Amino acid sequence: MTESDNRSRRIRIWDSGPFRRLWFVGLAGSLGLWTVQIGLTVAVLAEHSGSTLAWLLLAGTVPGLLAGPVAGAVVDHVEPRLAAGVALAVQAVLIMGMAVSLSQSLIAVAGCNAICSIAAQFPPLALQRLRYALLDERQWPLANAAVSRIMAITTILGAVAGSGVSDLGALPVFGFACGLQVLGAFVVWRMPVIGRMGLDTAAAPRRLQLGGGIAVLRRNRAARAVVALCTSWGLIGGGLTVLLGIFGTDLSGDGRGVALLFTVYGAGLLVGTVLAGQLAATTMRTHHLTAYLVQGVAWTSVAPLATLAVPLAIVLFIMGIAGGVIIGIEVTLLLRDVPRHLHGRVFSIYHLADGMSERTSLALVGAALAVLAPTTVVVIGGLASIAVAMLWSLGSRGGRRSSGLSTPPAGRMATDESG
Repeated sequence: MTESDNRSRRIRIWDSGPFRRLWFVGLAGSLGLWTVQIGLTVAVLAEHSGSTLAWLLLAGTVPGLLAGPVAGAVVDHVEPRLAAGVALAVQAVLIMGMAVSLSQSLIAVAGCNAICSIAAQFPPLALQRLRYALLDERQWPLANAAVSRIMAITTILGAVAGSGVSDLGALPVFGFACGLQVLGAFVVWRMPVIGRMGLDTAAAPRRLQLGGGIAVLRRNRAARAVVALCTSWGLIGGGLTVLLGIFGTDLSGDGRGVALLFTVYGAGLLVGTVLAGQLAATTMRTHHLTAYLVQGVAWTSVAPLATLAVPLAIVLFIMGIAGGVIIGIEVTLLLRDVPRHLHGRVFSIYHLADGMSERTSLALVGAALAVLAPTTVVVIGGLASIAVAMLWSLGSRGGRRSSGLSTPPAGRMATDESG
């Protein structure tokens, strides 16, 4: 494909009004939740230890993780606009509940966060279905790269907005996050009806079924690779907010250091997602694995640089670039050969694997911070992440050698080459 072809496809994506609205809904929802996450981090670390923050975040997010597979099945069987709109509205209410409870009871904050995390499972799955229904299949990789930039933009803007808790208090900051959820719900409800967007629900059975996704993963090595490798990120991402919150607070004594570190990391994510949009489909799998290894090495390097603002920022920027490449191509690799009516369930399994590794990591970080220095915890997480990526790489190579005796059918060639 020529560069001019690539540009024309990108232009057609952004010229689509429904796609722009879906992108905005994803940005509003993600930015609101990340603002709350950073706001909680700054507020809790001002009065409590990093271990307390870790346990608070863990208690508030595990229910959402467990609800993921059910959310995927629901989104595969109901109108996605309904699922996304209702979930965003519920999140808006619960965010204000957290704001009111923050000065009263951390248990109440964790309870509101827990229900909010359940609601948060629905919008990403619903928006993904709507995007794939709207666009031509050849446009999916570019759409995924464009949507992945939401995480980068969210990381930067959410860090700035959330850190305002130290100066403005919780109510204005959480009120801003609540408003974003309400705006996202309004926009998604104003979208054209699903029938006009060509959403194919005929292939999906009418009864709510949780199966199908695992069966697809058994047959599709490319999708299995993505699910396995995402656990490598979980070993880092589980404690990322807590540990960068600690380092940022130590650097400045308030939320400004936290905002700085997450802003630099978010800038790297943005660069990485732009690079991901330029990658050829035939090289995606190699770049995917390489980025995971670079990410692990960069996170391990954070430990000796934790008290040095400039070197720490440089390493986080590099780590962000690797992370941006990952999120820019990961969904494309995951869903490339998955039937449309199973996208929600496969996507939810991917989120479940990612979330399980993150929550396990967060629990271990919370326990480790009671007896170990934060820098030691960083090294352990970084080395574990590298080990997981390397082990999967070795296992994948072995699988390719053993399968090299037979030629896959033409319809499976893309799956086997990208696995």
